[in-house]
Amino acid sequence: MLEIKDSLIKDAGLGVFATEDINEGTVLTEYYGKIFTLEAYLECTLDLSETKALLFWDGFYTLGNINEYDSKKCGQMINDYSMIENLEYTNAAFDNAVSLYEENSFAHSNVSILTRFSKHYIQSTKRINRGEELYFHYGLAYWIEFSGLSRQTDYINHIYNNLMFANNLRTSVLNFKKEKQSA
Repeated sequence: MLEIKDSLIKDAGLGVFATEDINEGTVLTEYYGKIFTLEAYLECTLDLSETKALLFWDGFYTLGNINEYDSKKCGQMINDYSMIENLEYTNAAFDNAVSLYEENSFAHSNVSILTRFSKHYIQSTKRINRGEELYFHYGLAYWIEFSGLSRQTDYINHIYNNLMFANNLRTSVLNFKKEKQSA
């Protein structure tokens, strides 16, 4: 159903492609790697070298190995179609870069994350044609954190902290709903 080959995105390395037409809502592959809770993640220092990818979703971190070439475990190799680049550190330039990123990333995203039994899986959010590359919206917090921007200006730091607060709040609400359903 999937294959790994050179991404269509310049300088992105490898990407994940559909080898057949895929219907919306299809579970495609696992985002494979070591799973951490938020508490465990905060207590350790992770190596985010060129061979790793980090995902935070539904209260769990997954440290994925991008050298895993099994099509059933290749979710960590899916690229974001867009990124924040050529950023000038003025508030207006940052806001413009964010708007462009969000618009392009959401427009091309064709998969999302599904969590089952504390593992992350990739699910199609629309029909994907044979030969099409899979794209996932990484989110603004990812690009701020891993570009090193989060500590460069008070303005960006403020936005980053608000994003992390919103993400933690979302996780708390989901956990509360899960606890309430199981009670």
